[in-house]
Amino acid sequence: MTKAFTWGTFSLIHDGHKEFLQSIKSICDEIHIILIPEIEVFRNKNYIPADWSTRRTNLQKLGLASHIHYDSYNLGLKSLLQFKPDFFVIGYDQKTVWEERLVSFLVDNDLNTKMVYSKEFAQGIHCAQFRESGQSPLCTSKLTTQHVVTTGNASDSHPIFLGANL
Repeated sequence: MTKAFTWGTFSLIHDGHKEFLQSIKSICDEIHIILIPEIEVFRNKNYIPADWSTRRTNLQKLGLASHIHYDSYNLGLKSLLQFKPDFFVIGYDQKTVWEERLVSFLVDNDLNTKMVYSKEFAQGIHCAQFRESGQSPLCTSKLTTQHVVTTGNASDSHPIFLGANL
């Protein structure tokens, strides 16, 4: 059973999220989503998203997630330790210091998890665009784009190109 993890706020579900999760589904049997707690979203993005339960319900409506975890660095990333994912998929807009911390966490805990770097989906649609305009979409956009990612082991310094479909 192949398991892939990803994480995020998922404060407003849109087609970019849907395409992103569908692409993950193409490489695994189970998709695990770490849904970041509100307090940590506020600390990092300076806004308070919908509560965890609402965001979880909206993700469940997509029918793509096998498991949705309430987890974070501050909570110890226990879901990663418990489920030992084969892949961890980083969204195109998530390449920050958090990614470096994640790689260190995976290596320090001897998790043989491959990092997968997503390309842009739905022409770069982003929740911030909807927050700023006051909209609350649930997969209402009609934009599509190519599904391409690169992948490499967490300890590799050079990711490998995987192909046109995850």
